[in-house]
Amino acid sequence: MMTTTSFEGQYYYWLLGFVYDDSCPPYDKLLEKLSKTEFVAIIERDDDRIKDGLRLRWQFADSMNYLRSLIDRYICGPCSVLEVMIALALRCEVDIMTNDTVGDRSGQWFWQMIASLGLGVMTDDAYDEEYCDNVLSIFLNRNYSEDGRGSLFTVEGTDKDMRLLPIWGQMNLFIQSIA
Repeated sequence: MMTTTSFEGQYYYWLLGFVYDDSCPPYDKLLEKLSKTEFVAIIERDDDRIKDGLRLRWQFADSMNYLRSLIDRYICGPCSVLEVMIALALRCEVDIMTNDTVGDRSGQWFWQMIASLGLGVMTDDAYDEEYCDNVLSIFLNRNYSEDGRGSLFTVEGTDKDMRLLPIWGQMNLFIQSIA
């Protein structure tokens, strides 16, 4: 029988497989921090991002031929920021930006969110726990800039206040700004 740790570990590395590979600098500390930080929806419709993140757990179970009840038992607890970000990157790619000629860019969308948050500098060699805590607090409490700098999506020159939009709306504005 598998232990909680082995299920959680398999799931964690399965998640990272969507966005992280050997070509990336080492971000192990940051990614672990994101996986241990609860995502909290404070505006309407951001709870949909939680549902998407939690749905990844069942997708993992299905991909590994595990019973969903085992996943619910061993991978429990609140949805993490990492789950929300990966689910959002996957939805961005599959639902909006699919392009067979350029291939899967889920990782690109994920790392764009890392950069927008201001966490791109947090490689393992430069990791600063206090800085990460502060950045995540700003993001989760929506205390970032009107243009989204400090959140998952920055849209320079927008006349919309990104702090008032659900994350899905922020992502759509970002996609429009780069198209």
